[in-house]
Amino acid sequence: MRRDPVEHFLPFPVILVEGDAERFLVPVAAGTLKTPLDHLGITVCSVAGTNFTPYGKPLRGLGIPFAVVTDWDPRGDNTPLGFNRSLGIVSTIEEIRTGKVPKKLIAELGAMEDGGEFAKRREDFGVFSNFDTLEVDLFNSSSEDSIRACGSPTEYGDRQSGGAHQVQNGGLRSACRF
Repeated sequence: MRRDPVEHFLPFPVILVEGDAERFLVPVAAGTLKTPLDHLGITVCSVAGTNFTPYGKPLRGLGIPFAVVTDWDPRGDNTPLGFNRSLGIVSTIEEIRTGKVPKKLIAELGAMEDGGEFAKRREDFGVFSNFDTLEVDLFNSSSEDSIRACGSPTEYGDRQSGGAHQVQNGGLRSACRF
C-alpha cells in the first residue's frame, strides 16, 4: 500500500527501510508472524537508498518512534558497508538526543570486532540489519526462514558476516521503541 509522504511525520511509529522490496515485504512478513503493522499504527517508509539521516533527524526531533532496517552489504574481507552505515545512524540518533556528538560511543562501537555484540548494541538504538542484502538472504533461506529473516538474520556472527539479531514475532513492535 502506497502512503502519503506526510503520513511519515504523524506521531505513529515508523520503520525506515532502504527500498521498495523492503517496503512491501516487511509488512507482509510481519502479518505472517501475526504482527500486522497497520493495526499497530506502524508505517514502513522507504528512503530509496541508504541515507536515513534526512528521515531520522526530524522523526527523532519530533519524538516519533522509529527503527531502521538496512542491509549489511558485506564486501569480502573489507568492513561491510552496513557497519559504517549503522555507526552513522547511531551517531545521528545520539547527537539529536543529547545535543552532543557521541565521539566516545562511536569509538567504542567502531572498535568492536564481535559482530554479535555490535548488533546488540546498535539494536538498543533501533538499528537492524541482515546478513547480506534482503534479496540475497531471501534467496539463501528456506521459505519459513525467509519470513523470519526479512529484517535480520537468525544468528550472530563476526563483523564480516553480519551479526544482527533476528526480528522475532512481536519484535517489530518493540523495534520502534525510542
